[in-house]
Amino acid sequence: VKQAKPIELSSATYVVFDIETTGLSITANKIIELAAVKMHEGKEVDRYATFVNPHERIPYHIQQLTNINDDMVRDAPELEPVLKEFVEFVGDAVLVAHNARFDVGFIQASLQNAGMDTLDNPYLDTLELARLLHPGMKNHRLNTLADKYKVALESHHRAIDDTVALAGILNGLLADADKMKGIKMLDRLNDYVGMDLSNARPFHCGIYALNMTGKK
Repeated sequence: VKQAKPIELSSATYVVFDIETTGLSITANKIIELAAVKMHEGKEVDRYATFVNPHERIPYHIQQLTNINDDMVRDAPELEPVLKEFVEFVGDAVLVAHNARFDVGFIQASLQNAGMDTLDNPYLDTLELARLLHPGMKNHRLNTLADKYKVALESHHRAIDDTVALAGILNGLLADADKMKGIKMLDRLNDYVGMDLSNARPFHCGIYALNMTGKK
């Protein structure tokens, strides 16, 4: 959990969200879809979903992955009003995303570029939580977790469908966090960070040496 706060997991309000983009680069690519589901006490209480006009062609491989084409976003709203609506929708809820570093990073960078305040909400990464609770699974992809928790995933890689599925997965993960680890508070999830190195994920780093001394 980033920006963690001592919030009771069972009573917290969560905004589970997902974005689809024209690529993986925060600086070079654009958001084309944003969807969110607000959850309280395990139930959906509100929903937000919209396309976003990227003002550029959607690459072919992204169209194939997401089933979002140029016609679908041509008359979609601009990013800035969408961001304002999303911030208002989120309020003081706990943000939740699968591989949250990517989704939250995109949102924060977009807010900065629009001259808006970034979000200071706590945000929970269900990918990391799944790795903590179920280290023996073959992978921790959304579709694999959907199968495990018997959650329907109608159209994978469409933001609203992924979000609805992740909301169901979140309920299962939080129940397992309590049952398997006795965790009841949001910030206590971080007690386990770095403790299981066999399940750690490395970051790539390229280092260039100026000369043989530097190399040594």
